[in-house]
Amino acid sequence: SKREGLTSLVSELVEVLGVKVVSSTQEVSKNTDCVVSGKDKKVVEKVAEIFECEENIKDVGNIDVEITFGEEFASRF
Repeated sequence: SKREGLTSLVSELVEVLGVKVVSSTQEVSKNTDCVVSGKDKKVVEKVAEIFECEENIKDVGNIDVEITFGEEFASRF
């Protein structure tokens, strides 16, 4: 499906940046575009810039970055 392809593509692109993808889901948030969350401001800024997402600097547990995509993001790609 289109969503699975989008998740796979984003995972591959993020890995090129040196971010290890440990999991991904096909869930898409309604009425949002995308949000990149993480405690490393530099990583969050870079990923958010590439995908034109909102930045959210916060501790997301033991992962470097969390990306939440919404329906608006999926429609852009």
